[in-house]
Amino acid sequence: MLATGFVSKPSHVKVAMLFNVIGDEAVELYNTFELIAKDRQDYEKVLKAFADYCNPVKNIVVKRFKFHSRLQEEGESFKTFLTDLKKLIKSCEFKEQADSVVRDRIVLGIRDKGLQKHLLREPDLTLTKAIEVCRVAELGRQRVEMVQNGLW
Repeated sequence: MLATGFVSKPSHVKVAMLFNVIGDEAVELYNTFELIAKDRQDYEKVLKAFADYCNPVKNIVVKRFKFHSRLQEEGESFKTFLTDLKKLIKSCEFKEQADSVVRDRIVLGIRDKGLQKHLLREPDLTLTKAIEVCRVAELGRQRVEMVQNGLW
C-alpha cells in the first residue's frame, strides 16, 4: 500500500487493490473465509483472516521439544549448529533465559565429548564463553587437519 500510495485510501479501496495483486489462489482462499459482508470490505479484517489462516496456532511445548532435541549432526560445523539453535530458540518464548538455555543446548548437544567435558568443567560458563571455546576448538581441529594433510 505504501509503494502505491494507497495507505490513506478508504478500506474498501485497499481491499480491491489487495485482490488486484494477490492472485487467483488467494482470492479463492478469501472466498472461504467466514466474514460478514461488511468485514469483507475492511482491509484490516481481511488481512487478519489471511494471517489467521496462514499462521497456525503455536504450540510452545512442541517448539521447545524441537529445540531441546537438537543435537549437532555428524560433520556439521559448530557455526551451523549454533545458527540453527538461535533460529529455534526464537519461537520458544524463553525470554530472559534464552542465553542460558542455548548455552545448555550447546554443552549437551555438541558431538565432541572431549569438548563437552571441557565446557562442563568451566565455572560460571556463559553463552559467550561456550561459543568462544567451541569456535576455537573447531578452528584448532581444522588447522591440525590441514597441517597433517600438508595443506598449509
